[in-house]
Amino acid sequence: MFEKFANSLYSDYEIHIIGSSASNFSPKLFTHLSIYFHTSKQLKRLSMNRLQFGDFFLQKVRQISPNLLIINSPELLLWAGMYKFKHHCSIIYDIRENYFKNLWFQKTYPVPLRYVLAIGVRSLELLSRLFIDFYLLAEKSYAQELPFIQHKYATIENKFSLLQAKINITNNKKYNAKNEIRLIYSGTISKVYGTLEAVYFSQKLYQQNSSIRLLIIGYCSDKNYFEKVQKLCEDQSFITLKMQDKPVSHRTILQEIAEADFGILSYQSNPSIDKCIPTKLYEFFALQTPVIIPKNPLWEDLVLENQAGLSVDFANFNTKAVLEKLQQTKFYPSPLPDSLWTFEQEKLCQIIQKIMTKNSNLD
Repeated sequence: MFEKFANSLYSDYEIHIIGSSASNFSPKLFTHLSIYFHTSKQLKRLSMNRLQFGDFFLQKVRQISPNLLIINSPELLLWAGMYKFKHHCSIIYDIRENYFKNLWFQKTYPVPLRYVLAIGVRSLELLSRLFIDFYLLAEKSYAQELPFIQHKYATIENKFSLLQAKINITNNKKYNAKNEIRLIYSGTISKVYGTLEAVYFSQKLYQQNSSIRLLIIGYCSDKNYFEKVQKLCEDQSFITLKMQDKPVSHRTILQEIAEADFGILSYQSNPSIDKCIPTKLYEFFALQTPVIIPKNPLWEDLVLENQAGLSVDFANFNTKAVLEKLQQTKFYPSPLPDSLWTFEQEKLCQIIQKIMTKNSNLD
């Protein structure tokens, strides 16, 4: 929300961001005169804090009295509708994920809780059709998956803003001081995103080449899975574990990606993500860090045609062949400008301008 939306819009509008901040994030480091942060306590997956956050959100919105609300969490839809019922305000629902599919197919929550949550979220989304003015979709596939959006939508893909991230790119990654091959697994740490598979994959490479190093950095909300990853990485001297039970600063993660030699996207096949392109894939593209991806046709089209990495079957691969490709292939013969946020930013600004102009005409 901050790096893309706020930084794209602050020059023309006053921006207020309401949410919980990541660790090591300080609003003072990103000071713009028209961007304001309203942060709550860190939110756990299932806790009273999440229920209380709705009250916090509504209180802040009433204080700010916005002309436009951009909601990017389904649990805030009802609160946004309550506000609009008494105030003149347009609402955009920014759909980052297909939340119904995530809850239904990913085993984040136990049965039957995940089915109850999935049905509850979809019910909220269906109800919100009564007051949502426009939808922003992070994936092209959502246009077919989410019939409730009707024709009031635009696709704003998860492209990456290199300029706004202010990251130093390591241009000569192949030959670092210690002559190591640095792998990185970054972002959300969970079963469906294949954290354990990244560890197993790296272990096999390390057995044949002791210069292999693996960094795992990111946020894990599942306590049991957190402990499982920790235990697996114990006594593995080639693995550096920077895993937290709260969100890690995005800038910190991006800097680590920029300094790595290869990124591992060992996602497991799942109906909730198979047709989605992860934001981190665009981040690796922009930072010119080659990627190792699973056998997903959608991702392979992007990666292989741009010589940005290789695809492997993480359950069954030839270790020697993979190492040879990592060491001998020339990746990124030319930069990939399409991975950048610029084009998406232009679309976003046009949409916001149109809605705000409509609001001003109604006043």
